[in-house]
Amino acid sequence: MTPFSFFARLAALVKLAEFPTTPEIQTLVKRLAEDEVTRKDEWLSEAVKVLSKVHDAELYTEGPNLLPNHGLEEIGADGFPVAWRRLDYGGEAKKQGNEGAEWSVISGEGMVKSGKNVFCCITRAPADTSFYTDVDLKPNTTYKLSGWGKAHAFKKPGKVCLNDHIGRAETEKVTRDSGWVRVETIFTNTDRAKASINLLHVAQGDSSFDDVSLCELIPAAANEELSQGDAVRGEEIFWKHPVAGCVNCHMLGGKAVRWGRPSTVLPEERTPPTSRRASSSRMRSLRKPTLRPPSPRCLRWD
Repeated sequence: MTPFSFFARLAALVKLAEFPTTPEIQTLVKRLAEDEVTRKDEWLSEAVKVLSKVHDAELYTEGPNLLPNHGLEEIGADGFPVAWRRLDYGGEAKKQGNEGAEWSVISGEGMVKSGKNVFCCITRAPADTSFYTDVDLKPNTTYKLSGWGKAHAFKKPGKVCLNDHIGRAETEKVTRDSGWVRVETIFTNTDRAKASINLLHVAQGDSSFDDVSLCELIPAAANEELSQGDAVRGEEIFWKHPVAGCVNCHMLGGKAVRWGRPSTVLPEERTPPTSRRASSSRMRSLRKPTLRPPSPRCLRWD
């Protein structure tokens, strides 16, 4: 895609935000979200996301949650959520904080987001620690990673978030003391076979995690049924529309206009070859006018 076509597309998307919301516009926005060029470009894909909010168009429907024990409710013999394992990062710089990190499952009213358990981490020095689980991915598929996080007694800088350690997708971050905050990100997997999803605590302080999710996003337009066509209206456009009429370029049932394809003009009515060449030459001159430099006399000063 050339820079010109990129800016033309972007300008068209911006203009589309000014249109009144109609079912047709909503359908168009959904179709734009499926366009390959739009999906691969960061700016165009973001513009479509904005359009979806402006016109209240649901771009995707969520598939089932792919994370095991996503409510973090099932607890193993080691006291940690089943199917999740610990992994620390940061090397020597975070060694003290990581060694002293305390991960635990806490229950109690007012502590959890939902269910009966919440998974918490406490660090008294800067740390970079996580619990992770691996999930199989499909190629060329879009996913949404989301969950609920909370921070308390944070010493700056710090963050609580979810990420994919392999593909590097990362949700928004909770960076200061807060109540429950929903964080999420949408990413498209091209060719990776799996994701390694982290509950990530990079901070000195307390963090909590609950109700985490990784789900495939199915384009909403793929689930829409095609509306029934209007055969009478279609026939009228085919034969009578001055611009969009199909008969202007195609033949049906032996009927077509003189310039139709294939032509039904009789041999004696066809334009002679020499006339066609002359006509073709004139058309080329109209399409590509010759630009000549001005005469030197036009540039003289009297």
